[in-house]
Amino acid sequence: MNMVRVLFEGPETLADGTERIFETRDEQFFIRGDQPELAAGIVWKRPGGQVLNAKASISRLDVRRGQASTSTAITSSGSNQSSIAQTSAITDDMRFDADYSLPAFDGTLKAIGFARLRSNDATTRFTLFDAPGNPMADRAFEEESASQEWVARFEQQWRESDGKSWQLAGEAAYNSLDLTTSLLAFDPATPSQVLSETQSRTMIEELRSEITVAHQRRLNSQSSLQISIGGEVSEIGQTGFRRAFFRPKGFANYTLKPGSDWTLSARIAREVGQINFRNFASTVSLIEGVSTQENLGLVPQQSWVITGRAERIFEAGHTFSLALTREHISDLVDRIPLGTDGDAVGNIPTASRTAIETSVTLVGSGLGLPGVQLDLNGNWQWSSVIDPIGGFDRDIGNLRVRDLRLRFRHDLPRSDWSYGLELREIKLAPVFRATLTEFRNVPGGALSPGTNAVFIENKDLFGLRARIEVSELLGQKSRFRRLTHSGRRDLTPIVRIENRERSLGGPVLSLSLGRTF
Repeated sequence: MNMVRVLFEGPETLADGTERIFETRDEQFFIRGDQPELAAGIVWKRPGGQVLNAKASISRLDVRRGQASTSTAITSSGSNQSSIAQTSAITDDMRFDADYSLPAFDGTLKAIGFARLRSNDATTRFTLFDAPGNPMADRAFEEESASQEWVARFEQQWRESDGKSWQLAGEAAYNSLDLTTSLLAFDPATPSQVLSETQSRTMIEELRSEITVAHQRRLNSQSSLQISIGGEVSEIGQTGFRRAFFRPKGFANYTLKPGSDWTLSARIAREVGQINFRNFASTVSLIEGVSTQENLGLVPQQSWVITGRAERIFEAGHTFSLALTREHISDLVDRIPLGTDGDAVGNIPTASRTAIETSVTLVGSGLGLPGVQLDLNGNWQWSSVIDPIGGFDRDIGNLRVRDLRLRFRHDLPRSDWSYGLELREIKLAPVFRATLTEFRNVPGGALSPGTNAVFIENKDLFGLRARIEVSELLGQKSRFRRLTHSGRRDLTPIVRIENRERSLGGPVLSLSLGRTF
């Protein structure tokens, strides 16, 4: 797959703490890249209930980004200069997973294996020029990383004739990240001459195992109960630094079917999060001018999650669901301060989250419109955490406080043709760092307006499924706002306010071809 996307910005404004603009910037930003992928799968069934499923894939993401910026001073606080930033990154990703089921021990045994190898090489170079065009500063940030994930799991299940079932499951996993970064400063007059280089290497490894026991049974003709209990043991560390954790986990789920068209359920669960190993390491963004410090004290997040759900299926095939979730979090993973004015990904002792999720599916055959389907989905979230710097109550950083989606599809009767559209709108909570606060509206659905696309599809074009899609029809814009303090934001005033608006170069036309064997 080839992708080309151009984003234009004009202008960005920089203001002081009183919103007085002192500088404007005109920018051009582009992304170009290729992402070829090869995937294959096999299903093998043998007499006696033996089934093998296996899938493998390999992909490469080759992305190049560029940003050219020209600054114009409005007052003496501004500057007249320009900059060029270029980033190139190649990511190779290989995955393999398989499961094999067979009758064993008076039940069914399933063996599961998963492996993933991933490497990434990326370089960002940022050059700053004065008004006449002479280089003033020239820096680069280089990154090389290799990660592995290996998982082996078994599930032994016993089913009884009265609807009861038992399951014993166990899992062992190994994860690792080997990350090397270099921050280089070049001589502006001689771009090939390195004046200084700061290197950092982070090697994180995790050994994790878990075991769970689950039981499901009918309580009567209308209700059932499912219970699972277990624990997870993990050891995370690097050379000279290791920590071990034990985390209990499990859930209880009660389901009631008062009629053929209604399903009600209540669930309480103890969940354990997984750490993104990159959050341990220090990083630098030359384009944004921000950095993240290393934090080896990061621990996995834990939660008590309570959910109630109601679902209804109507005679015409329409469906409706509504879910309410309340989550109490321990060791929330979010931004925390380090040192005088440092910033890292770390843990905040407690937090909470409330979510409402609803979905509606309307089937055209029940409305006299055969082949038509309309899906409406909405998710709203509210959260509460005490900010570790300011001491005030706020949302969890970058939380999706709103996620709305509409999908329409019409499969033309007695035809291989279909058409449809999709709209999506996302709103994100701000990110609070040690010296600044950021308001973003990415990923794509959070653009203003959100994701929008129309498509035409043919299910059998010379044996292939062909799809033409046109997206970004409504003049999407990416908006960004940053409030920067002179030091820690609880001790110093706001000295700079950045407001950025980028218009996407839509519409974008894409063609995809596929075949299932």
